[in-house]
Amino acid sequence: MTDEQYIEIIKKKHANRKLSGSLGLLVVVAVATWVYFAFNDLNQRAADMAEVGVFLTEGERVTQVQISGVETLISLAHSTGTENGAFLGQFMAFAGLFAVYFLVQIFGGRKERLLLEYYEKSASNQ
Repeated sequence: MTDEQYIEIIKKKHANRKLSGSLGLLVVVAVATWVYFAFNDLNQRAADMAEVGVFLTEGERVTQVQISGVETLISLAHSTGTENGAFLGQFMAFAGLFAVYFLVQIFGGRKERLLLEYYEKSASNQ
């Protein structure tokens, strides 16, 4: 590969770098926002499942079946919340890594800029 071919490859990559980084960062932020609100919605559903007031009315005698149903709902709400929390943590960690990668794509590339700058200077001097 000649120097000119290498410089052309670097120019093409450098030209698309900011656009792809900006679009990628926009997608990461949009999806992370959607996941955050979906997580809050699922947490609200789990909290609604755990409300014992739905089954137990004040002043009535509580039966073993009602206690068993409430325990099941609380267990279900707890497991749902745990799974949702683990998913949110993993997703936000990956979203953070991708966001850093896209920020490097947007603001990085110093070596390539310097290479192109000095190559243009040397080409204009010849």
